[in-house]
Amino acid sequence: MDQGIKNILKKIEANGFEAYIVGGYVRDSILRIKTNDVDIITNALLKDITKLFPQGKCDTNAYGSYRLSLGRYNIDITTYREEAKYQNRKPMEVQYVNSLLTDLNRRDFTINSLCMNKKSNVIDLLNGKEDLNNKKIKVIGNVSKKFTEDPLRMLRAIRFATVLDFNIDGEALEFIINHKNLINSLSYQRKKNELNLILISKNYQKGLDFIKEISVDKELEIKYEKVIKTDDLLGMWAQITYNDNYPFTNQEKATIKIIKEIINYGKIDPNILFKYDLYHAYIAGDIIGINKVIINKLYKIMSIHDYSDIVIKGSDIITILNIEPSVKIKLIIEDIKNAILNKELKNNRKDIINYLNLNKGKWLDEK
Repeated sequence: MDQGIKNILKKIEANGFEAYIVGGYVRDSILRIKTNDVDIITNALLKDITKLFPQGKCDTNAYGSYRLSLGRYNIDITTYREEAKYQNRKPMEVQYVNSLLTDLNRRDFTINSLCMNKKSNVIDLLNGKEDLNNKKIKVIGNVSKKFTEDPLRMLRAIRFATVLDFNIDGEALEFIINHKNLINSLSYQRKKNELNLILISKNYQKGLDFIKEISVDKELEIKYEKVIKTDDLLGMWAQITYNDNYPFTNQEKATIKIIKEIINYGKIDPNILFKYDLYHAYIAGDIIGINKVIINKLYKIMSIHDYSDIVIKGSDIITILNIEPSVKIKLIIEDIKNAILNKELKNNRKDIINYLNLNKGKWLDEK
């Protein structure tokens, strides 16, 4: 455990309160997975936590959560609580309690109920370590109640099973299969967040196969066949057909559109590298099976990468062909560009002038 985190636990205890790390940090520590997020639970109230750590700030999106930054760690401190009467995934009533076990029982899965004290000893009140050893995602308490009050937990179960390469407990899996329609109540942002975590996982294919196997893909409103791993998450999304309500920025949509266009084109050639940049070509190359070394070699031998690289400009064409400015100039430049990229023409002034004179009739006779 990082000494700074240990000092936070010590400071809370030194002022007469309990304090434990809970959830993901403990789970990932046992699995030897690095994490930057630390959740601390305590019987201290928010007013007490604020006095102890005035440098932090209250998280308005969470009940009584106080946030600290410590080097690479994001630390959230919350008071033990009990939740009741969920509406739209949010508890309508929250009661702060003095019991660690009560707080743990409100959580989703046993593997997320493990705690750690200041001595780095693991406290396991709900048999989470056994389920961790058995690679099992098991719901704490009543499965129907937990999944109904917050259907996001169903997607979280699928995500944890994917990322950790675990299996979902039989009772929980049966509920997900029979009540997957509850996923429809989730926002597209929530669904996208969980899918993102699945897609960036090394086990992403297991997750996608499982989602399709239990027909959750229909509830998520996504379609896909084979999805190839790429270095960029948007490259993964470019291989998925999804509902337009999924929230992507305009820039993300543009990137996905370009990647799809290159995939549909089916190859990386000078025309693609001229029209788009190397970034998009690399991602599409991963998908259609062309590695970066080949793409780089092709890019380097291209004599032009942009219209500004062509030695003849529009004003030159007007003078050489003795014509008036018109939209034909743009068409002629496009023709020259294609000829150069296809190695039918060298990018030097003499050859291009000859090319212009030879093809003058073709361009000027076009209606």
